Amino acid sequence: MKRFFFTIAFIALGTGVLLGQGKGSGHFEIGAGYAPFFLVSVDDSFDLSYKADVYCEWRNKLGRVFDWGVKADLKYNPITGYNGSDVFSYSGNQYYGAILAITDVNVHIIDRYGLFAGIGIGPGLVLTDITEANMDKAKAGVPSPVGLQSEFLVVVSPRIGMELFSHLRFSASVDIATAMESTRWPVCFNVGLTF
Repeated sequence: MKRFFFTIAFIALGTGVLLGQGKGSGHFEIGAGYAPFFLVSVDDSFDLSYKADVYCEWRNKLGRVFDWGVKADLKYNPITGYNGSDVFSYSGNQYYGAILAITDVNVHIIDRYGLFAGIGIGPGLVLTDITEANMDKAKAGVPSPVGLQSEFLVVVSPRIGMELFSHLRFSASVDIATAMESTRWPVCFNVGLTF
């Protein structure tokens, strides 16, 4: 399974780099984002207060309506976890990376202003580094979560946004990670610069 995800990631990156070699063939975007809240599913055993986001993206325009490309996305957030019966609590950091194949539909209101909606899909990796844990020694069978854990997943990321002056993009996205045990779907607001 890991080989499959890495293969898809390398194909997506390689395709983006090769297609981006031609003069005027595409646009690069770099940006940053912030996720102030999460859509919660499964349970409430995690406290994820925020998530910081940085990304780079290459897009190729197909006329005035469609874009397609590749996005590399990195996110970070501090986490704290607890058990409802106070058996344990812990804290640490979580790092998230994904390489997404993306496509957008663009609606141009006037030449320099437009709206877009799109979706990205691709492999992702979550690294959870638990640095501190407090365990109730009297409760047997509760393993210590301290250490580094990793999880591969498939990410689906719908997004909407607005582009101004053909260079400044504002967007909102939701990263739906299909394989996480206790899924949190972060709603992320991004600002990007296209050149």
